[in-house]
Formats: sequence, C-alpha cells, structure tokens
Amino acid sequence: MRTLLFIALLVWAPFAQSQAGRDNQDSCSLLKACNSQCASLRNCDSPLDNRDCTTKIFGYQFNDHTCEAAKSAQNLVYSSQKSMCESLKTQEKAFCEVDQGRCIAVSNACSTLKDQPIAKKVAGAKILWVDDNPNNNRHERDALGKLGAVVIISESTDEALKAFKSQRIDLVISDFSRRDDPQAGYTLLDSLKRTSSTSVVPYVIFSSSSTPSFISETKKRGAFGQTSRPTELLSLVVEALSTQ
Repeated sequence: MRTLLFIALLVWAPFAQSQAGRDNQDSCSLLKACNSQCASLRNCDSPLDNRDCTTKIFGYQFNDHTCEAAKSAQNLVYSSQKSMCESLKTQEKAFCEVDQGRCIAVSNACSTLKDQPIAKKVAGAKILWVDDNPNNNRHERDALGKLGAVVIISESTDEALKAFKSQRIDLVISDFSRRDDPQAGYTLLDSLKRTSSTSVVPYVIFSSSSTPSFISETKKRGAFGQTSRPTELLSLVVEALSTQ
C-alpha cells in the first residue's frame, strides 16, 4: 500500500509543482479544491499507563510483577495504536498530495482546452458519467462543468441505462470494473448498442490502467477511446463531441 502511494507521489508531485505557478484565475480554475490543506485532524496523542505497582506488606515494599506485566502490556497496546494512527495520518497526507497534483493537472488541462475553438462543442452537452465511486472523478467532472457540460452521475449499469433512456445524452464516460461486474465498461457499451435505434453516442472508458492492447480492444468494441490519464480524458471528450 505504502509503495503504491509513494510511486503515485513520485509521478504526480513534480508535475504538480511545475504547474502550480501557472495563473489559473480563469473559468477553469479549481483552486479552492487544489489548494486544500493536506493536514489530518487525527489526534494521535496516546495515554500512558502509570499505575503504581508497588505494595507494602508488614512494612516491606514489594513490586507486584503481575501488575507490572499488565502495565507493560497496556502500554504496548497504546504504543501500537499510536503507531497505527501516525501511519494513517501519513497515508492521508500522501493521498491528499496526490489528489492535489491531479486537481492542478486537470485544472490546467481545462484552461488549455477552453481556448480552443472545438471546446465550444462541450458547452451544453449532456455527459453521462458511470462510476460506482464517483468521488474519484470529482475534479474531472468539475472541469467539464467549467467547460459548460452538464454531467449526470450514475453508479451502476442499470441506473445508467435508465438515465440514457429518459433523456438526451451526448457522450458516455464509464469506468471499466465495478464491484458486481469486472468488465462493467463493456457490459454497458454492449447494452447501449442494443438500446440505441441509431448509432451509439461516443463512449469513453476511464479506468485505472491503460495499455495499447486495451485501447485497441475498446475501440474494436465500439468505444471512442480509453484512457487512465485525467488530462487525456478531457481531450478525448472534446474530440468526441466535436465529431457530433
């Protein structure tokens, strides 16, 4: 777990630092989210068992070994709890810093795209975003909103199909794997093909990993594209909508 966190930090932190100085005071600015303080509110102060394990018998002072053993065991528990708490604080800080880097990258990508003529195609577009963990994509959704899109969130294939049938949808973004379906991205795409009486709207898979073979397979199945990179996702969305 820690290894993955630090690898992520190595990837995102330099990019975030290089981009942080750019002027984001425009319609794509996500500065409030990007500048949140990465400070945990956890209180890791630990109590200490200071019980007195001495006792007097007939005027003589003795050390109660049973008491000392219990005292040591209790302090060991307190020490373990403190270490666990400090570890969680470190992980939370690392996650926050990775999230900040992602936020800055998305904000800057949005700022770059908004000045391009094709970005006007995003304004007013209805985008159906399907993911069982929508909080993971909040920065990307905010950026699309800044570009003028209306983003509709669904957390399951069934929920997404209902949303698709009840209104005009111009583009679909889906994760690939969900709790109940390891290939949910393909399941939804196939369902949309059967549902739509005309050509399927542009469909983009946004997942945690991406390979040339994965991208090729998604396109063979009828998707517009696939990526794991937030900045590339915005470009794919703009490109897909510009073809409509």
